[in-house]
Amino acid sequence: GQTGVSTVTISVTDGHTTSSTSFTVTVTPAALGVVYAEDFAYPDGSLYTASGGSGGPWNHVSGTGGDLQVSNHLAWLVYTNSEDLGADFKDTGGNPIAYTGSQGYVFYTSFTATWSRYPSQFGDYFFHLSPSGTEASVFFDRIFANYLNAPTNRFRVGISSVSSTLIAQYPRDLMPYATYAIVSRFNAATGESVLWVNPVNTQSPSVTASDNPQSATVGGVALRQPSCCIGDLSIGPIKVGTAFSDVWTAPAHPHLDWMVDSSGNLVLNWTNPLFVLQRASDASGPYTDIWGGTGPFTNSISGQQYFRLRY
Repeated sequence: GQTGVSTVTISVTDGHTTSSTSFTVTVTPAALGVVYAEDFAYPDGSLYTASGGSGGPWNHVSGTGGDLQVSNHLAWLVYTNSEDLGADFKDTGGNPIAYTGSQGYVFYTSFTATWSRYPSQFGDYFFHLSPSGTEASVFFDRIFANYLNAPTNRFRVGISSVSSTLIAQYPRDLMPYATYAIVSRFNAATGESVLWVNPVNTQSPSVTASDNPQSATVGGVALRQPSCCIGDLSIGPIKVGTAFSDVWTAPAHPHLDWMVDSSGNLVLNWTNPLFVLQRASDASGPYTDIWGGTGPFTNSISGQQYFRLRY
């Protein structure tokens, strides 16, 4: 009948020397379902104004008012703009609500993102969770974009738990004008964040950020324009819930997900049971070059190894 988080310590002794180890256990309450959903179905223009202005679904937090725009049911983040907006979770009566870390909830968040301009080398974060939709300094589950470790004309996304600098980078090279599903998990009891890109399910490849782990109160989402570094991108529908299935279902059409893990292995995950894995000395086009790891191909100039994937 209990929920929340607890640290369990196990000690072993031979009567003279004692050795101990500790781990954290989170017991989550009954699922809340979707706690926040935004489809950006507003007239084109300022997102703050279109969504109701002060007291509406989106609150002006900082920066130049009105420069975060909505168009064609998408929110547009521009690298030279500075307006940050936040939105509260709401209860059934439409009142702001927040959940403390001691309650033991784990929050899953999803949205689609399409870049039309590359982020900078070290990038910055453009999305995060907060205690409320008006919070101006306490941020967690921060999503980043940069081109660090990516080949020419590609970039990557990453995550931190609370840090303002990137902690874990998702090792998949992304390209402009392609739409990606960004899914994260934030454990409000422990502060751990997990990131997926185009996942099939929770077993799909992911990266984890556990920087400065601590309990957090979660009550809002935010879109951030730091006046540089994130590139230009559009954000599609946002969902926050307490289960992966609340916020994301892989497309019904054949879907292939991939990443290069920390050991240089190419990890594949697919939904179509008719897909089979084959290997060849080369691949006739069209194909995707996946840089990094211990791929079978080597760039003659840089010497960097890569995989060549066709499906």
